[in-house]
Amino acid sequence: DSMTAKEMFEKLGYERGDLRDCLEYYQEDEEKDTWKKITFDKIDKTFYADADYEAMNINMKTLAAICQQVKELGWLEE
Repeated sequence: DSMTAKEMFEKLGYERGDLRDCLEYYQEDEEKDTWKKITFDKIDKTFYADADYEAMNINMKTLAAICQQVKELGWLEE
């Protein structure tokens, strides 16, 4: 029994935000005043990851969650 993308991201400390054209997972560190965000653009069928407006390194657990989200969005069927 595999986890959903939302569960995988939550396990990594991300919260989910649903916008009209985007799906977003974000993580804030208020003490350090930093944030990370992974955004899935439902119109362009693309995603990007940034941390404090810079490109973000992606570890394998995060990549697995991203791949799961892409599958759930049905982007691989095309």
